[in-house]
Amino acid sequence: MSHIIFKNKLLIVQDEIEKNIENKNLNYFFKYLEKNYKIEINEIKYYFKRRISENFSRLEPSKYNKNIFKRNNIKFIKSIILYFLIKFMIFFKKTKKKYNLQTKILVDDIQNINELNRMVDLLSKFKKEEVVFIKRKNFKHKNKNIVFILQEDLKNYSEDILKKYFSVINLYESYLLFKYSIVSKIDLFEVYKNFLNDFLYYNTLFSKIKGKVIVQERILGRTNVVKNYLFKKIHNGRNCYLQTHIFPYDTQSLFFNCDVFFSMGINSYTTLQNFNAKINQVIPIGSHSLNYSLLKNKTFKDEEKILLNINSDLDILFIGSNVGQNNRNNWEGYYKTIKWLQKISIEKKYNIYIKHHPSWKKDSKEIKIVKNSKIKYLPNNLDSYFFALKAKVLITYCSTMGYELIPLKKIVYFTDPLDNNNFLNDEIEKDNIVIKSFEDLINCIESKKYILNSQYDDYGLDYKNTKLFFSKNINKMININ
Repeated sequence: MSHIIFKNKLLIVQDEIEKNIENKNLNYFFKYLEKNYKIEINEIKYYFKRRISENFSRLEPSKYNKNIFKRNNIKFIKSIILYFLIKFMIFFKKTKKKYNLQTKILVDDIQNINELNRMVDLLSKFKKEEVVFIKRKNFKHKNKNIVFILQEDLKNYSEDILKKYFSVINLYESYLLFKYSIVSKIDLFEVYKNFLNDFLYYNTLFSKIKGKVIVQERILGRTNVVKNYLFKKIHNGRNCYLQTHIFPYDTQSLFFNCDVFFSMGINSYTTLQNFNAKINQVIPIGSHSLNYSLLKNKTFKDEEKILLNINSDLDILFIGSNVGQNNRNNWEGYYKTIKWLQKISIEKKYNIYIKHHPSWKKDSKEIKIVKNSKIKYLPNNLDSYFFALKAKVLITYCSTMGYELIPLKKIVYFTDPLDNNNFLNDEIEKDNIVIKSFEDLINCIESKKYILNSQYDDYGLDYKNTKLFFSKNINKMININ
């Protein structure tokens, strides 16, 4: 029942955001923005709804309610100060430099070397000059066979664009933000500073680079109405996003906006349809993370050595999560799952292993539970997909990997011991692959039956064809435009 509870709580938040932004008292404010920035008022409102929902993602989902709009006066004052600081920063770090780069595909919002490597591989069928990678952070990489530019936030925005749309001191704008923040009980300074930055960032970016398609891998909290609108307006191009995660029942799943969504499976995105998503076209292509991990000429020598040293079957593999780095969720259900596995390792003759993502930072609470058991950890720097394919039964609390491995006909179960796991959406719950009790866990492990109500393609298409599906559809968009 937890997915129904969280779904209903999230719908309450969605309704409250809708009601507050569509408030007639704010009409003048939004018309002012429409006139100043030449963006349609409905797009601006949708942007504000999306941004507000992202701000609420800091809250624990169990605490969503009708009273979510509570102004904190101290935070409000901080938002006003930050609003002015950002404006001064933008002004003093502007640039007169101009350049005009023409390409076909823009890959946006690359934030680290792993994302870059995955996207380079996914777009390997295109020529070097046909793809430009856009970095927001200046990380080092050694790939000289790609074209990339660095466009950081708040830095090097075009002086020409600033002259047209921006002034450091705009008393009337500040007055409107303050007045309508009081009228609406929304901290408009907090949302507007993001709106202003996004508007100037993408206007600058699209004045430098001309393209026909813009693609982005990061989706949770990263879809951007202003970016999508400006790319269509300036270049008549199409914006695309790749599914990389399960969509949880929290505010990051609200007001999703994109032109083309490359989903993992036929129905792997349907949770979004409950929450006012605006998606023009959905194209299932499979998991590109799975594609990259298993098909990029890897030998898996280190992984094979581990298996030889273990010299036993991987009866049960628990796919972990970085729970220690996220304090907005109640993780007691996660730890309860670890306790179940600890108990099984003592009472039963199963070989149980835990595999974490390379970014996992040791969780003292988890390690304490595992200490008094026969559970063993696999090296978290090695490939998780490799070990998952070798395991007989896969257990996870919230990892997207569980979702990705179902189409490979692996036995996968999610857990929800305390009926409070907001990562479990309708797509997972309808297949009865969610374990609620220790007894259910034992029965599922010992049972030889694993029956899905869904088709495997609902979760994901064959990852071996992901790159082909993606390239063909991108080519169609380029040729049409």
